[in-house]
Amino acid sequence: MWVGNTFSRTTGTMIGFRVKNVLGIPRLVRDGEIEMPVLAQGAMLADINGKTYLAISVSGGRVNPSTVYRYEVDMSKVEKGKVLKLEDCRDLGTLELPPMMEEITIDPETLAVYTQFESASSPYSAVEGNPCKSIVDRVCISTLEDWFPEV
Repeated sequence: MWVGNTFSRTTGTMIGFRVKNVLGIPRLVRDGEIEMPVLAQGAMLADINGKTYLAISVSGGRVNPSTVYRYEVDMSKVEKGKVLKLEDCRDLGTLELPPMMEEITIDPETLAVYTQFESASSPYSAVEGNPCKSIVDRVCISTLEDWFPEV
């Protein structure tokens, strides 16, 4: 399980946990961290054919596109007590999506990728004089190949 942790508007990490049995009681144990870019809003990790891929969404606000940063991650470098820097991952480039993208998740069985945008919520879609440029009012479904053609 991975959880985002933002320290300020300039830095953050994604913290990994695993389940460990302690005296017969399952506990979450912190397992490692991966650096996140400034203002990251969502992330997904996908294990495919022995490789791990990471996609991180960064919202550009109401009028700018969202940017998705894509990486191949060597999970053997993710260690307890250390933060894996993105510069140590294989950079696969970026994708541009509509404004205000937040969540990304993958169905491990079908490899469908689901994305959510906050642009249709009333605080952003109905702002007088400055509404969101492109409103996405539903969860979008795409394929893993759309996100990682390298697979």
